[in-house]
Amino acid sequence: MDYTIMKFGEVTEETMRDMVHIIDRECFPDEQRDPDFELALYRINEQTLCALYLDGKIVGYIEMLPLTEIACDELAQGIFDVEMLKPNHIANYNKGLTNTTLYVRTLAVLPGHGELTVSKHLISEAAAFALKLADEGTKVDELVTYFTNKKLEKVLERRGFKQKYVSGDGLPIYSLPFELVHKFL
Repeated sequence: MDYTIMKFGEVTEETMRDMVHIIDRECFPDEQRDPDFELALYRINEQTLCALYLDGKIVGYIEMLPLTEIACDELAQGIFDVEMLKPNHIANYNKGLTNTTLYVRTLAVLPGHGELTVSKHLISEAAAFALKLADEGTKVDELVTYFTNKKLEKVLERRGFKQKYVSGDGLPIYSLPFELVHKFL
């Protein structure tokens, strides 16, 4: 199998639309994402997506967003809604003293395309990108996410993700301290 990665910062608007129209429709049939809204989020920070191709066909992607101070406050207060991200929740990467929380919003792989293998590749790319951001001066303090896949949840818990927050609608939100990110390479 021939895997090709479109790294963070390389994903184009066309690829982003393929993610919404091809992958999201298959992986999340009950929650159809609005392509225009997703494009608006993408345009706020074009370095939030990484795609994986298998034999030239897009089969998976991961979305990792830097959260604004507003979103981090909502997270700490237990009112952050993981399924209702707003444009004012997404930041750009800032070098300097301000802590950055990275939110892994989506990890999606088309069924029947080696979900575990593709997921591992995408998670590894996200970890490498987080480390690259830190090397370039962005102070990353943690990665946060929530899980809908129990199998993936168990794998990631064994590697250091721990429940730290609860969303506004009661979903557990897991955190990985930045110093453990290297475990995913």
